[in-house]
Amino acid sequence: MKTRNFIITVGFLFAFLALFRGNAEEAVPPAGAAPPAGAAQAEQPVADAAPDVENAVGLTLREVFAFYGQPDTVHAVRGAEEWQDDVVFVYDERKLDIYIYKDRVWQVCVEAALGLKKSDQKTTTLRVLGEKAEDKGDHVLYRYPASVWPKYARFNLDALDRISAIYIYRPDM
Repeated sequence: MKTRNFIITVGFLFAFLALFRGNAEEAVPPAGAAPPAGAAQAEQPVADAAPDVENAVGLTLREVFAFYGQPDTVHAVRGAEEWQDDVVFVYDERKLDIYIYKDRVWQVCVEAALGLKKSDQKTTTLRVLGEKAEDKGDHVLYRYPASVWPKYARFNLDALDRISAIYIYRPDM
């Protein structure tokens, strides 16, 4: 079973790389965004058109490539269960990790969200997020109020109760 999942994951990675390399000029930006003028422009991230990282959850692969360009690295992450393998696009300059499930972004790992950043204290996190924040001990959970699908922000805490990681994700994927 592990070998089969490994083969599927590796195939998945190669398919994404081939999609980007073969179709960079064909990447389809969302309605209202100007199409790239040339291949050289398509290879560069379109910073002005990129959605807020909090709204990157749900993007298609083509939208990810159109908005953020080619990732600096791509790797697989094994979840707690074998079926929870993810492909992760890492954008070093943006300090952004994009987790892909099937053909969409299901999770992002960011440096800052909702007015909070890594290293902020738990007490600050709870104060900024208000009554919608749930203190879970080793992390703080926040459910976004208005969203097409359920969307959460999870603020992981270190031993000193400081934010060590920020994830924004869809719990239904």
